[in-house]
Amino acid sequence: MDLRLYIPFWAKLPYVRFGSCLTPDLLHQLYKGMYKHARGWVEILLGTKALNQRFMAMPGAKDLRWFKSGVTNVKVWTGRESRDMMRQFLPVAVDAQAPPDFVRMLHSLLDFSYLAHGTQLSNNELTEMETLLATFHNTKHALVDAKVVPKPGAFDRLAKLHMLSHYTYDIRELGAPDGYSMEMPEHLHIVYVKTPWRMSSRRDPLPQMEAFVERLEAIRMQHTVIDEYYGEREGADEDEIKRFARADRAAENEDDGSAMEDDEETGDEDAGDGTNDIEVEGDRELPKPERFYYLRPAVSVAREPTVRHVPSHVLTSSYGASDFTRALRFFISTKSGAKSSLEPLSPLHPSDRFDVWHTAIIKHGRLPFAPTQPCHRDVVRAQPPVRDSTHRVTRPGIFDTALFACDPVEQGLKRYRAGRVRAIFSLPRRLRHIHSGPLVYLDYFQRFEPDPTDTHTLFRTAPVPGACASMVVPLQWLGMACHLAPDFSSSPSLITVRKRLLFNEYYNHFTYLLMAHWRCMASA
Repeated sequence: MDLRLYIPFWAKLPYVRFGSCLTPDLLHQLYKGMYKHARGWVEILLGTKALNQRFMAMPGAKDLRWFKSGVTNVKVWTGRESRDMMRQFLPVAVDAQAPPDFVRMLHSLLDFSYLAHGTQLSNNELTEMETLLATFHNTKHALVDAKVVPKPGAFDRLAKLHMLSHYTYDIRELGAPDGYSMEMPEHLHIVYVKTPWRMSSRRDPLPQMEAFVERLEAIRMQHTVIDEYYGEREGADEDEIKRFARADRAAENEDDGSAMEDDEETGDEDAGDGTNDIEVEGDRELPKPERFYYLRPAVSVAREPTVRHVPSHVLTSSYGASDFTRALRFFISTKSGAKSSLEPLSPLHPSDRFDVWHTAIIKHGRLPFAPTQPCHRDVVRAQPPVRDSTHRVTRPGIFDTALFACDPVEQGLKRYRAGRVRAIFSLPRRLRHIHSGPLVYLDYFQRFEPDPTDTHTLFRTAPVPGACASMVVPLQWLGMACHLAPDFSSSPSLITVRKRLLFNEYYNHFTYLLMAHWRCMASA
């Protein structure tokens, strides 16, 4: 077999410890490493069909990939797809038949990954990472008990799992993993390889790719000269990054077997994120540290509405605002001081028309407990379905969920409730003396309840029964966008599943950091 002992090239080099050269790699060791194994474990436990059905039944959210054919049919797993699967993984894996330790194991792995993603890690967070890794090892016996893994020794062959034990030491020695993640050099493949390839004719592509890169470099050199002469334009680098990111996402959707929600609404988002925005509330300065930090975003819509002069019956039929008239009458009566919602001071007329926006932007400042994290930007969409000339739906409607403050006495997530935004509109001109800013019609959910099983620790909610579970509130009441996932552990019946929802705190890192802060403050 030609087996022989090889002496490595670094064996006789002085002051060299080669093990310290193997730095943590979030992309290959976690996103495309451990979660590849975790996906296989869940597939064995639930079955391929059930796993795909759960990912296909997952509600959509902005910047969250929807796996329309499931996850087992994906041909090529990129880093972006692996992260999008990870963000939905725990709600999918929660099952009534799954062993509790199995859910705790996945929960600890997710928390470990999100902590390792941080740009700055304290000693307390590193200690928490060590505790989470110990929890993973203490609960991995559930895989052996469920016959998912043949024997405990099978874990010893997972080199990526062994590398996790070196993370805290390497972070103390070298810094946070984001500084040496393979995502940074591999991102250059998008700019210098993938994009030039897509711009070529696919016949004899190398000369065409070289010409594209040369022109790209010439444009950048010209930009540098212009910036030196006229001054650098604010946000120029961010615009270029967004342009390449959009091109890469579009190409990924063409190449692989999965699909993310279309970005047709990009124009609406950009329209609500410039100098022409209507800022309705918020302080963009860094908030002062306090015991409990609560959301104080700046909420904005585009200066020009997406659709003008929309009658109320269209909001009811196309936007799903089934109780629009009653909810708006109640809001007007409350603002105008009328004694009854049936007889407001400024009654609604059937001829009233409303200006409607399909997108709202929620801008968050830097978190005081995580000042090195970048500012976060949420997008809340309320877009009706698009129909063709034969009234067939060519694109389904998109109605995102968001948190709004409802109980200032409570702490943490219980201070808020979730609502599905159905319409973003403004009052007719004759009623704008009551409220001049944008309003939101939403269907609200029940108050959040903690996990009674103490396994996944995700908060639960459900739609409010009855026909009056809707309200009209000012746009500035929106705190942040959120993702509500079905609770598949409630019942095998799809009708029952849709009644109970889980607050997915792994939707993005901003949500995760905020939930971790609230839990830490509550325990303190």
